[in-house]
Amino acid sequence: GINYAQTNQNVIVKVANNSKTASLYNQGVNLFITGKKTEALAKFDACIDKDKSFYKSFLAKGYLLLLDAHYQESLDYFYTYKKNSKDKAIVNECIAEAHYGLEDYMSAIASIDEAIKEEPNNIRLLRKKVTFLISTTRYNEAIQNLNTAIAKNTSQNDILLEERAAVKILIKD
Repeated sequence: GINYAQTNQNVIVKVANNSKTASLYNQGVNLFITGKKTEALAKFDACIDKDKSFYKSFLAKGYLLLLDAHYQESLDYFYTYKKNSKDKAIVNECIAEAHYGLEDYMSAIASIDEAIKEEPNNIRLLRKKVTFLISTTRYNEAIQNLNTAIAKNTSQNDILLEERAAVKILIKD
């Protein structure tokens, strides 16, 4: 399954907009933050009913569906958002997670690659790609991706070095 410690915490965030739809959306965000997913989903559904062009609602609903392992259904909402938004990195990461949940690892890798193109220094995305590569037993590529992440010399290097050592053990087995 998906390691939600590695998920993007910035998918469902408030918007600075005074419209009635934005107000409904922000109520949904507050409900989500306080762990009330069912009520949040109802708010996002109300947003979609009220204004089909308020695309953040599609991303938020898709993300809630993803968190509840409704991977196929979440993809419909993510693709609607992707088609109508300039914010591609976040949605490509979500699409990758949904494909991974469906065990469609090749599509997951393709989508995470799109996200990485948008945010090449995002260590979370690089680590997620490593997980997807390991799922397809592409261990050498996983190590290459970890080396790329390590070369960025971030505060996560200790974790990355441990992950690389673990992948090297997989190769020996």
